[in-house]
Amino acid sequence: MPPFEVVHAIEFYHELLTAGRISIKENFIKKVTLHDPCNVSRGRGLHNMARKVVAMTCTDFTEMTPNREHNLCCGAGAALSIAALPTRRNGW
Repeated sequence: MPPFEVVHAIEFYHELLTAGRISIKENFIKKVTLHDPCNVSRGRGLHNMARKVVAMTCTDFTEMTPNREHNLCCGAGAALSIAALPTRRNGW
């Protein structure tokens, strides 16, 4: 364990917004959605906090289905996509 507290960006932004340490001049007005990354939702339980941050910064939120801890896994949370890069031949 590091000798300091590790805070996820969602927790950090939520704290800044709710404490009034930063303010949003104008909410984003185009439609947005939120993918719940496994490590954030299942690992840290931040799915509701992420939605609160979106609600404080965006006007038109559309929920994905399934969501929260039942989200579809993209397979990259465990760095699987990075580990596979050297074997790909398409230039990426």
